[in-house]
Amino acid sequence: MTTSPRTRRGAGALIGAAALTLGAVTTTTAPAASDQPACTYGDARSVLEAGVVGHAKAFTNVGTDHGIAYSDANCQVQLSLEDAHYTFTDEDVFAFQQTWFGAVRCWFDSRKAAVADFELLEDRAWLAPVLEDGTLGAATELELRETPVKYAVFQEFPFDDSCDTPTQIVYRRAGTIIDLAPGEYVTTWVATFAGDEIAMATVRVTILDD
Repeated sequence: MTTSPRTRRGAGALIGAAALTLGAVTTTTAPAASDQPACTYGDARSVLEAGVVGHAKAFTNVGTDHGIAYSDANCQVQLSLEDAHYTFTDEDVFAFQQTWFGAVRCWFDSRKAAVADFELLEDRAWLAPVLEDGTLGAATELELRETPVKYAVFQEFPFDDSCDTPTQIVYRRAGTIIDLAPGEYVTTWVATFAGDEIAMATVRVTILDD
């Protein structure tokens, strides 16, 4: 079970991208599984590169045309979204990812302090197949690659009323793209800060044989 998505250490604060969904999304169906275009490698790459900006746009700009918002809404597994169940087909290419971000001016003393928190934060994740008897097979650690710490501006910032708007944020996304055979899988994600475990989650992934 996950801890609170916001994790405070000293003067800094980081919040997990799971908070963007406010815990409301527990089941996600990929576009190919719902007669929409399959996710492509380009979609998966845009998920990893767009970060929290694409995630925010996904709430207001989701359509059938491919783009950042479409990719972020349909072509990823969010590792920190506890008990979520994602469904794809074997034609889909999608990303596994976790994003952290923080508001510079109201959660940190400076950009430097914000970036310093990221240096102490580590995401790890494992993927295990679900066997025929319902148990989990041997888990393999996912090779999560981190983006550089990036900056963006939120015109509206619903996570903290004390923050001035527009609000400058710093964020970093860790993720990977892998090809899975049809079947059932479970991911286990663990986040540590300065070596201490601060959050964990399990997510189920179904790959349909198209």
